[in-house]
Amino acid sequence: MNQAYQLHYQIQTTPQGVILKIWEALSEDEAARMQRSSAFLFRLNFRLDTVETAQHLLQRYLKLIGISDIEETSIDEIQFVKINPGATEEFEPDSAFHYDRDFGRQS
Repeated sequence: MNQAYQLHYQIQTTPQGVILKIWEALSEDEAARMQRSSAFLFRLNFRLDTVETAQHLLQRYLKLIGISDIEETSIDEIQFVKINPGATEEFEPDSAFHYDRDFGRQS
């Protein structure tokens, strides 16, 4: 069953430009955290020219994962949005795909 989780994000201003960070943290007791020795499931970092570009990219990313527009993006503050995954549909092609292990090999 898909469980809700928090997706963190931050638009940070630096002397070198604007950085958009998007990440999902693992809980302290999660087995994956212990195996990977990392606090993150994933972390994306984008260096951009303007805050407006960062906000636009964040909105596009959230829309791609099924989140409608967020109300406000504070600058230089870590924020999060709660993700409630929905069921996904399974896709089965009409015909079976043949995989040729020897494709491209010369005899």
